[in-house]
Amino acid sequence: MSGKTSALKAMSYRSLQALGQQGGLGPVYPLNLTTRGTLVTAFQRTQGLVTDGWPGDATYYTLWSQGHRPSTAGQIIAIARSWCNIGTSYKLGSGGYDWLPDWAAPECDCSGFIASVLGRSRRPQPDCEYWLSTDFIWTDCATTQTLFVQVPKAQPGAIVAYPDSDGKQGHTAIVTTLSGSTVFGVDCASSSSHRGDAVTERDITFFDKRDSRYCVPVWMQG
Repeated sequence: MSGKTSALKAMSYRSLQALGQQGGLGPVYPLNLTTRGTLVTAFQRTQGLVTDGWPGDATYYTLWSQGHRPSTAGQIIAIARSWCNIGTSYKLGSGGYDWLPDWAAPECDCSGFIASVLGRSRRPQPDCEYWLSTDFIWTDCATTQTLFVQVPKAQPGAIVAYPDSDGKQGHTAIVTTLSGSTVFGVDCASSSSHRGDAVTERDITFFDKRDSRYCVPVWMQG
């Protein structure tokens, strides 16, 4: 199987829906790989990209930038919750490499999970020269604000992160609800793996006891 064929076969439902919307076709889910290639080529042509029918990073990034990404707190929360308890295993450095995925990768870490929910690859992209990691989220939201903008406190749909420190990995999660002083959220954590799934919704108030920052994606500010 060629690399192009594999890439077309691996296209997610979300990405196919986005291509259909861009082409004015409405909801589509073409199973035929030739039709998928035609959709990709048509989109590439309208965007001034190389028209090779290959759904690669440049094509996906352009599609994602057209607005095919979660744009409200409710959408972020809904995606995060829908990926709870589906058998994801925690593995540092894994997950978060696919565009507009339908679910978290079988093996994923916390920042890979955030990237997946936001629909983008964690690799450096045209709008950001850095990998999407917990350290990057924590630093970016309070400084350059390339992808994230800091908010003063926990709020539904916000992303919370604390950085690597003392040789220990940082962590990040998505806030879902607030109940008094308790913050609930969804994260991908090694500490949850013993329950059979690394992605769960749970009490994440422990973030408040660390050097944590809350933020939202730049395209959602205001």
